Amino acid sequence: MKIHGIFSVLLLGMSSITHANEVSSPQERTAFALLDSVMGIVSARIDSSSCLDLRGAYSLRLFATGVGGQRRQNNLVTVSLPDHPVSINGYPKSKILGIGSQVQTGYTRTSNYTDFDPVTRYVGIYRFNSTDELVKMAASLELQNYFYEPQAYYTEATTSFYLLSSSNNESESRYNWGMSWISISEYPKSKYLQRVNSSRDDGIDARTLFVRDILAGDSCRVKIDISGHNSSDFIAQEGYLSIDILKPNDPVDVFFNQTFDK
Repeated sequence: MKIHGIFSVLLLGMSSITHANEVSSPQERTAFALLDSVMGIVSARIDSSSCLDLRGAYSLRLFATGVGGQRRQNNLVTVSLPDHPVSINGYPKSKILGIGSQVQTGYTRTSNYTDFDPVTRYVGIYRFNSTDELVKMAASLELQNYFYEPQAYYTEATTSFYLLSSSNNESESRYNWGMSWISISEYPKSKYLQRVNSSRDDGIDARTLFVRDILAGDSCRVKIDISGHNSSDFIAQEGYLSIDILKPNDPVDVFFNQTFDK
């Protein structure tokens, strides 16, 4: 299966040893790729069904070390969507000095193989630049209906990253925003605005908030809100993915309204 529209290389942070003052650590880049992959699959599910049909809140768990060659559970996200869970593995690659890094993602089944699963053949590639400021991705997948008729989807996204420090320099937050879109057989279907804010451990649980809003057609918002551990060793967070009929300018969360000095 082809991956449509792979872009030129872009983003990376440094090793987990220098986690502080980086735009992103290896585990943060892997976590973003895993969560964005889930968002892509959910966007395709919404297009094939509707926002109203999928409306609700579904538990999500994320674990990421950002180290390649380990067991698959070390870079994995799972969300309990209706009828079946969606699970994505991450395969981070080493940084190439002056160029950037790459994370590949792939679908993996964590449900019984006898259960119907509409998602097949998901493959994503995330390319990060050497300045920690940009990531571009492309992915492909197939969705099957209950008659096992497949529909191919393609998803792409471009996202910018910023490392923000609080006014008292006691905490850091990794903020990013960008655009994503999905298509079917080269025909554009939906375009989304996406925003992410991801804090690091600071004596309290770290938090990640990922919001994707459809920009045309029927209103729909997909939101991932998880919290837990995020420091120089690994990320382990859990919470919910919610789908609701909301517009891009509807309020999100005060987590996006904190005052930071860049």
